[in-house]
Amino acid sequence: MILICPAYPAESLRQGTHLQENWGQIMESWESSKYGDIKIQSNPRFHYLKSNQDMQIGDLIIDFKHYFTIPRDELYRVYNDKYLASLNQLYREYLSQRFVNYFSRIGLPDLSNCKLDETYKHDIS
Repeated sequence: MILICPAYPAESLRQGTHLQENWGQIMESWESSKYGDIKIQSNPRFHYLKSNQDMQIGDLIIDFKHYFTIPRDELYRVYNDKYLASLNQLYREYLSQRFVNYFSRIGLPDLSNCKLDETYKHDIS
């Protein structure tokens, strides 16, 4: 099995319409400041790929929450018809690291609005 992350057209992800055509879903739209964070790789959930005019590929965004697997033989079967482009090895490594970092993070609750339980207070004197 091979892990696949779809790359969505950047503008449709920004508007939240990237899943509308195939899945009938309208997703969250990303306003200017949040979208700016995506474009400069500051949002760990997304990876922004700048357009390549020579290959006629527009700006793309990978959402690390969206991934699936495909059998290797099936991928090889459709490869010649569906293959469009590859990332340079250095950029593939960066993308892989960002994906792994997103999934290896430890989820912690938001404690900013919680009162500290007396049981966990320690006297450090």
